[in-house]
Amino acid sequence: MVTQTTLIIIGIGIALSTLILGLIFAYYRAGSRKKAGIQYYNQGITKAKRGDCAGAIEAFTQALRVNSNLVEAYIKRGIARAKLGQQQEAIEDFTHVIIINPTDANVYMNRGNIRADINDMQGAIEDYRKAAKLFFEKKDQANYRQALSAFKQLQRRQKHPTKESSSSQADEEVFNQGLYNVKIGNYKGAIEDFNQVLQLAPQSDKAYYNRGMARFKLSDNEGAKADFTQALKINSRYAEAYLSRGSVHRKLGSYQPAIQDFTQALELKPNDAHAYYNRAITYSELGEKRRSLDDKRKALEDYQKAANLFFEQGDMVNYNRAMKNLPAIEAGDIDSQPTQNNSSLPSSTTCSSNADRENQRSLPSLKLERKLINLLNGNRSAAERLIEQTRYKNPGKSENWYWEKVIYDLERDRRQ
Repeated sequence: MVTQTTLIIIGIGIALSTLILGLIFAYYRAGSRKKAGIQYYNQGITKAKRGDCAGAIEAFTQALRVNSNLVEAYIKRGIARAKLGQQQEAIEDFTHVIIINPTDANVYMNRGNIRADINDMQGAIEDYRKAAKLFFEKKDQANYRQALSAFKQLQRRQKHPTKESSSSQADEEVFNQGLYNVKIGNYKGAIEDFNQVLQLAPQSDKAYYNRGMARFKLSDNEGAKADFTQALKINSRYAEAYLSRGSVHRKLGSYQPAIQDFTQALELKPNDAHAYYNRAITYSELGEKRRSLDDKRKALEDYQKAANLFFEQGDMVNYNRAMKNLPAIEAGDIDSQPTQNNSSLPSSTTCSSNADRENQRSLPSLKLERKLINLLNGNRSAAERLIEQTRYKNPGKSENWYWEKVIYDLERDRRQ
């Protein structure tokens, strides 16, 4: 016979079991919500580390579609957007985080940096003041001092806008420390230095340029490109920024924008041998991609101009590098002449018709070129070495003859 006490105990047990099961369900449900989107988030982190900011942004956006409460994804996306020069979008991301968590001092600091970059001085001052207050409350002295310093610098600039218009005026010591870190290969340290300079002097084209160089050394190509672009927005006549951005474009396979940047650099500095040399490399790679003789001829012209300028400047290392890329002319013949008389170098302005004929003679047919490189499994360097050896042993032949000879010898050896 079941007593009333037994029924009460059974009822309490059922209630407790129900409560425990509910808590367990809620726990796992909360965990599931927390983990939602984490796979895309991790993909974004990986891409950001590789310097693929555009890919990182896409991954973080996908993570937020799955889980709109993944606050860290907003922060990381905001940082990636800032690197690509998407300042307004970055501000929106950081603002969203602040709405969710109004006590995150680092987010105020990040938003303040971007506002300073776009000359929203009052907004930046408010963010730096809030960041400094939060850092102080957390007893984070290092970040507190940094935020307070940025706040005071912007305040002074508002009162005296002409006194601190460059990085050297704002914080010359930190800027020079950044240059030194670049020189010794401490690129991450250099980036931190230039970040600090830009907090104090957001219109410093030189700080953006040098931070871009440090990022380029770390293979952060998108970040470097964004910095060079920002430097050019501030100073449209910054030839070195065009040259460096062109190198980034070329590394990313964007050949036409690279050529445009190198050309712009040459309009500003017509005797820049490095601009000719880098444009020559770009034309050469584009010629390979498009199988274009016209691009190869342009490459040869630029290599010759670069060689002329390097020689005039006494830069024999780069002169020899440029000459080695001139298949139209024997490197040894050229090396032995200019040391006696600069006028012995061919002039690209007065002898263009002769140069065109020489370039045309020196280029093999695309069919032969493709066949030889295919025989060597795509190893162009090996093909060029074999051609040079054959040319040395058999002087005076046509270019096609050399390529046909190497192809014949390779096929014969393989048959045997």
